[in-house]
Amino acid sequence: MTLLKEINKTIGIKIETGGFRKTGYLLLLCVIVVLTVEMVYNNDNVCSRFANARLYEWLIYLGVFAIAVYINNRLLVPLFLLRNKLFGYVISMSLCVVLFMMVIISAQNILYDISENQGLIPLFLNIAGNMLSLGLIILSISVFPLFRNWMENSRLMAEQEKTMAEAELQQLKNQINPHFLFNTLNNANIKAEQEPQLAHGILLRLGGLLKYQLYESSQEKVLMRNEISFLRNYLELESTRRESLNYEICTDGIVESISMYPLLFIPFVENAVKHSANVKGSANIHIMFSVSGNRLYFRCENTKTEGRKPNGCGGLGLKNVKRRLELLFGKKYTLSVAEQENKYIVNLCVTP
Repeated sequence: MTLLKEINKTIGIKIETGGFRKTGYLLLLCVIVVLTVEMVYNNDNVCSRFANARLYEWLIYLGVFAIAVYINNRLLVPLFLLRNKLFGYVISMSLCVVLFMMVIISAQNILYDISENQGLIPLFLNIAGNMLSLGLIILSISVFPLFRNWMENSRLMAEQEKTMAEAELQQLKNQINPHFLFNTLNNANIKAEQEPQLAHGILLRLGGLLKYQLYESSQEKVLMRNEISFLRNYLELESTRRESLNYEICTDGIVESISMYPLLFIPFVENAVKHSANVKGSANIHIMFSVSGNRLYFRCENTKTEGRKPNGCGGLGLKNVKRRLELLFGKKYTLSVAEQENKYIVNLCVTP
């Protein structure tokens, strides 16, 4: 049983990564050769005009079938089937079959004296059989790119779920860690006697922060108003511990009603807080969310110590953040990180 699982796993990896591609092409070519030989030598064209008419006819069949399979796998399947455009695929494939059959019929007219045949019925059966064979070959070959695409999508989905879970757990560990909780609760305890109202606000924000990370962030997507509220609670708690920290969160357009993946922006905000900690004087963090068309723009700008280079992006690291963006959005995102003498700027654009 274990051996079968290993064999299935190895075959799946080979198909997924293209390891069987050369072998598959060779087997496919063998199948086409056998079918075309059978089709050529079982037709009724006997009145040839050339000495090697059968050979020429077979070479034309072989070329037509090979080109048809190549166009199907490289053009029709990616353009239509993989985009769920079944009607467009059927129409395109039918047109290709008709076109290639016209090439075959023209070649037969050149190679053979069709008028010497027994009638239209054998000719019609020959054409119909060739069209059916060509269509069946194309359809059967389409299974392989579809299967490979399905395996790739399944792998990406599994990797995405795993990465998202790891990202959330890592955020819980780094964002609301015991040290942070201790500092926040200690700050609330100090404020309790002198400024009880402020202490009450600290505890409320901390409760909102914990609630969001423990419950709402487990959903696939959340409203941006909740994500922004989470960022604001986090920055507010940080600012109560550091009087020199000033922050601003602005929105432009219908940002708050957009659905987005949770905990997507906190690594950049955490990074801004971390690298503004040693700034002399006032440390400023400016965050901007805006919408243009179907794109959401995020900009995070923070002051930093002159000459000091940031070392990563929060607890996840910039590399892991980019990987998560790739899994979530594919190529539908742009991320730029710019560093100036006393400023650190992150610009992110995603298509929800």
